[in-house]
Amino acid sequence: MTKRKLIGNYISQTPKKGITSIPVKLGDRMLFIRIEDVSYFSAEEKYVTIFTKDGKTYLCDFSLKSLEEKLGNSFLRIHRSLLVNVSRIREISKHFNGCYIVKIDDVNQTKLQSGRGYSELVKGLMEI
Repeated sequence: MTKRKLIGNYISQTPKKGITSIPVKLGDRMLFIRIEDVSYFSAEEKYVTIFTKDGKTYLCDFSLKSLEEKLGNSFLRIHRSLLVNVSRIREISKHFNGCYIVKIDDVNQTKLQSGRGYSELVKGLMEI
């Protein structure tokens, strides 16, 4: 086995450190938003907005796909433009066309609609 393969195997087997915060530019400062404060991420064109439990919003430099990969199972993709903090989901109710309405436990009691392609993932949350 080559040295490169040995290093690659070691890196793949080493547990990755979990992300605890997301850096956000605010003027000439860098603000760190704690993951547990995030209610959900919403993508619109090339911009991703962070929505926090206290109703504040921030623009971030990461794509929704990269956030989904980095955050793992603590966040769930419910729509092609929405990534939701599973611990902030308060209620899920059926909507038409196989979609669901996901109510978030935040200051605004936000209601988000799932996409049809993501309904199985949302449905999976309701199973024990």
